[in-house]
Amino acid sequence: MRFKKLKDNYYLALKAKDDEVLSNHGGNRPYVILANLIYKGKKQTFAIPCRSNINSHVPEHTRFVLPRRHTTRDGNLHGLHYIKLVPANKKLLENVQTNNNTQLYLDIIEEHISEIENDLQKIINNYEIGIKEEFCTDLEVLFEVYETELSKAKAFDKLKISIKKNILDHEFLYIDDLDNISPQEYVNIKNGIFGSYIIQDGIDDSHKKMIIFAKNSYGQKKSVTINIIIAP
Repeated sequence: MRFKKLKDNYYLALKAKDDEVLSNHGGNRPYVILANLIYKGKKQTFAIPCRSNINSHVPEHTRFVLPRRHTTRDGNLHGLHYIKLVPANKKLLENVQTNNNTQLYLDIIEEHISEIENDLQKIINNYEIGIKEEFCTDLEVLFEVYETELSKAKAFDKLKISIKKNILDHEFLYIDDLDNISPQEYVNIKNGIFGSYIIQDGIDDSHKKMIIFAKNSYGQKKSVTINIIIAP
């Protein structure tokens, strides 16, 4: 088990739809990822946030207490805040900065994982029948965001560049006029967002290279080089 964090764009998409999603703390809020919970009859993965300052008066069944952090204020608790859970997938998560106490926290969580999962499942079950904890995230709304953002992430993983005209097996593009290259006309980036291209010299004056750059909404970048022969 490891702590993870929400990718920035996924967090922003969630927060834009539901203000009960906890602040991302500059992109460093740790989440525990649990994959054995059931929502609407299907096994779903959820991210449950760690929170340094949980009000000590929140119901016990809505939180799991961990040893205090140096940022935990008097009268508050540090731990997992169940009701702030969000749907998760490894494509929407990344590693988070850790500290000297991280392993201690993880060991405690793993020791009590059955209890944690049972408490969370009860909260989810109640949510499905209309019993929603006060200040709980809106799972209906968040799953809509999740499906959209996961679709984007999967699409970018399959990013492929195809040329609409005159491609040979060796990826040579024949053109009459280098200055008239139009990326929109010649290049179709499937399931991706077109970024930009540059032209570089090739092996001689009649050969060039078009390097096409693309990135998705998470800022991930890919490039593909297409060899160009300038027709005489």
